[in-house]
Amino acid sequence: MGLEKNNSKTFASIISEKPFIRVKTEESNPEAIKREYEVDGKSGIKYELAYDNLSGYIKDIQIYQGDFGKQLQVTVDDIVLSVPLGTGFADDLLKKLPAVNLSEPVNLVPYNFEDEKRKPRKGITVYQGEEKINNFFWDGEKSLYDYPDFPDNYESFDSEDWKEYFIKVSKFLQQYLKDNVIPKLNKDSVVKDIDDEDDIDVSTIPF
Repeated sequence: MGLEKNNSKTFASIISEKPFIRVKTEESNPEAIKREYEVDGKSGIKYELAYDNLSGYIKDIQIYQGDFGKQLQVTVDDIVLSVPLGTGFADDLLKKLPAVNLSEPVNLVPYNFEDEKRKPRKGITVYQGEEKINNFFWDGEKSLYDYPDFPDNYESFDSEDWKEYFIKVSKFLQQYLKDNVIPKLNKDSVVKDIDDEDDIDVSTIPF
């Protein structure tokens, strides 16, 4: 079917428009969706299969340095889902993975919308059975497990201040994944070093 495979795995990615989950395919595929894109000033065309959700057992989790920056790669059965680190999709998933029972299947459903206050809301809803997995680092009133506190003086923040804060958050979430989630998989997952300021999507700033 023209799918991109490596060691019998299919590689999927997340984009910011519906349907959010995409798998590369050939132009001749009758189900292919044409998408024009631009990266670093270079434009191109991709043909993809599109999906609303991904379900199955989490078999592996890695942080991978690719050609377009660092990626959170979550293998669900034989599908490797790549999510750019420092984006709302990745940060939201990283907040929920510590609360996931890795011995049970998951259903991953990306979302991207503006709320009633016109603030961008981007992330991945995680279901296990009928249960929606919540943010592991928030109890409804306060942050937990040394998650970086929201700044008291946020009203005075400019774009550089927000970038610094979200870099701190992203690095914390990645390190927590490395120390506390990946070891539960009982596999030799590779987590590479995290650079200070790479691949943070400041478009996810909520103010």
